[in-house]
Amino acid sequence: MTAPIQRVVHRVIMPIETSSDVMPLYLDVDAWSSLSGDDADLSFRVSGRNAASLVTGRRSIRLAADSSVSLGTYFNAFPAAYWRRWTAVREVTLAIHTVGDGEIAVVRSNARGVMQTVHVAPVSGDSLLELDLSLDYFVDGGWYWFELTSSATSTLELVDAEWRAAVESAVADDASESDRSGLVIAITTMNRESFCLDLLRRIASDGEVTAEIDTIFVMDQGSRLLRDADGFDEVVSALGGRLVVIEQDNIGGAGGFARGMYEAVRSGSAAHVLLLDDDVQVEPEGILRALRFSRSTVTPMIVGGHMFDMYDKSRLHAIAEGIDTELFDWGPIGPTRHDFTNSNLRQTKWLHRRFDSDYNGWWMSLIPVSTIEKVGLALPVFIK
Repeated sequence: MTAPIQRVVHRVIMPIETSSDVMPLYLDVDAWSSLSGDDADLSFRVSGRNAASLVTGRRSIRLAADSSVSLGTYFNAFPAAYWRRWTAVREVTLAIHTVGDGEIAVVRSNARGVMQTVHVAPVSGDSLLELDLSLDYFVDGGWYWFELTSSATSTLELVDAEWRAAVESAVADDASESDRSGLVIAITTMNRESFCLDLLRRIASDGEVTAEIDTIFVMDQGSRLLRDADGFDEVVSALGGRLVVIEQDNIGGAGGFARGMYEAVRSGSAAHVLLLDDDVQVEPEGILRALRFSRSTVTPMIVGGHMFDMYDKSRLHAIAEGIDTELFDWGPIGPTRHDFTNSNLRQTKWLHRRFDSDYNGWWMSLIPVSTIEKVGLALPVFIK
């Protein structure tokens, strides 16, 4: 393994579009109460405010005087239990830059969803708070997050915040693998030009994401070619020469992704290939988090992304997918179609348990190139 270097592994972010249906995934501004008795895992909202009005930038928010907000949300809580289980990291550093007067509280949870405040710090003026936080507590579940409260007389602005870790690369199988570090993205498309171009624009919108990418291969299997679509030239320019479109006969989505895997192996420089459906509205930060997590796992690992409902964007289809090897049956682990608008991370106890997946769909799967070299390309057919 390479020597550990402290790197940013998780940036606190705000949505690209501040629409009300995605805000619960980023900010929790509501007060909640849990029900008792048989309904103890359910919760209800006591009061609410417009979270979108707090957002001032991709990584910043501003609180009015005498108000509060929690970053204990799907996108902004730190998944401590997964880092504890699958990497050698045992401590993370939380860095929070604020301007104004108020208070920062750092909170952790366990696998049962029990929350504990582990640090409270007053902040004033232009302030940078850095805390080293242990992961020893998170054996079978739990998250870290922080909450902001402004003073009675002052606004409080979150300028940015990030989680850092001293990470090592996964064990290399041979000396040649140590020369690889790049990321290849593979997208299969067929007559979905507008969706595919929107996806490419979202990737291009984040400079830290594009800086990690060697090449984006788009396998165009349609009768209407992507290169003929309005806006194609602008997307090519925005990606700075990273886009390669391969036009081929339609051999299905799996066949298209197999071609993308082949191109990643053939590149000689890619350590990972990320498979993406052409019609997903990807959160670019998710690409960075998956890549940085995969780079720091103890052994090479496929890292999958979650799917939300495109038309009901706060609704998560499944937290993980599993296989019953005795019955050869498969499906979601835990509840399905969870709506974060109705019950956010802080209020949903089962989300604090660590779920370990057996498989993931094509929509977002990050695969080490070394794994493809070992087991071969995907078959060009759709099977489970």
